[in-house]
Amino acid sequence: MLEQDNDSVVFFGGDLNLRDSELKAIGGLPEKIYDMWESTGSRKECLYTWDCLRNSNLKMNGKFKPRCRFDRLYYRPLIESKSKKSNGKKPELTLMPVYFELEGLEKLKCCGRFCSDHWAIQSYCQLESNIAI
Repeated sequence: MLEQDNDSVVFFGGDLNLRDSELKAIGGLPEKIYDMWESTGSRKECLYTWDCLRNSNLKMNGKFKPRCRFDRLYYRPLIESKSKKSNGKKPELTLMPVYFELEGLEKLKCCGRFCSDHWAIQSYCQLESNIAI
C-alpha cells in the first residue's frame, strides 16, 4: 500500500485472519494506513466478521463460541496531487470513508444456511475536496 503512487487512493482488504493482538505485536498499521472500521466509528455491531454466536454455519461443541475480526479493510488516502493546480501540495479531491457494515447476515431461504462462516464487509466512501469555495 505504501509503495503505490502518492496521488492514488489505495484499498486493501479481505479475510486476513489477523487478530488485533497480532497486529499490535508487529507495531500496528504503518503511518498513513487506516482501518476502515475504525475510521467510520468502530460500530460494535460490525466488530466480529467471524462470529460463531450469530453464525451457525460452523458447529462448535461446548459453551464457548469464538468471535474475531478476521476480515479487514484498510485504506491509504491521497498524500499529494500531481495536478498542475495543486503544485504538489495537499490533494484537491480524495475519497474519505463514511460508513462500514456487515453483509450476509440473513440465511439463504433455499438451504437455511448463511453464505459463508464469515460476514462480508462493505464500506462506503464519499468524494471530498479541500478547495475553499
